[in-house]
Amino acid sequence: MRSHLRGVGRSDHEPPRWTFDALLKDFAAVVDQSGVDRFDILGLSHGALVAVAYAARQPDRVRKLVLYGGYAAGFEVRGDPEEIKRRKSLLNMGRIYRDGNREVFGRMLGALYWPGARDTMIDWFSQRLSTIMGLNESLQEVFRSLDLREELGWITAETLVAHSLGDRIIPHSCAEEMATPIPRAELMSLESGDHMLLAYEPE
Repeated sequence: MRSHLRGVGRSDHEPPRWTFDALLKDFAAVVDQSGVDRFDILGLSHGALVAVAYAARQPDRVRKLVLYGGYAAGFEVRGDPEEIKRRKSLLNMGRIYRDGNREVFGRMLGALYWPGARDTMIDWFSQRLSTIMGLNESLQEVFRSLDLREELGWITAETLVAHSLGDRIIPHSCAEEMATPIPRAELMSLESGDHMLLAYEPE
C-alpha cells in the first residue's frame, strides 16, 4: 500500500489541515476504502513517518514494511546544528526564489536530492518545483519536531530499512536509528549518493 501526501497529485495544493494526525488519517482512510485487511506498506522519505506510525498503532493490519530514505525523528529533534542550519537556509532560499528564478533553485535542490542524476531528471524536478516549494515548507513545519522513536518498538511486521550511504537530504544514521529498535528489522545500506535510487544506477 502506498499513499501520496496531501498537496501532491490531484489533491488540493493548499490543503486546509497540515498536521501529522491529518496525514495519518488520510492514509487510514485510503486503507479502509480499499477493503484490504492485511497489506504491505512502502514508506518513502517523509512518508516513512506515516508508515511507521500506522504500522506501530495498527500492527494486526501490516504484513510487511519497507522504509526507504526515511527517519523517525525530525531534524530539530535530532539536534545536529549543521543540519538545522542547512535546512533553515534551504527553506529561506525557497521563499526567496518562489516568485523569482525558480530554475536556478530547482537545479540546485535537484542536485542535492540526486547528485547522480542526468539533466533530464533535473529538468523534470525543476518543472515540478512550483508545487514542491510550497509543499516542502509545509512538510517541514509538520515533521521538523516530530518524534516517533518510542513507537518503533511497537512494530511487529517484518521490516526492511533501506538508505543510501551518501544521502545528503536525510543522514544514513537515521536509518540505523530506525532499524535498531524494530524487532524484525533488517538494515540495507545502498552504495549511492542519491536520496532515492535512480533507474540507471548499478545494482
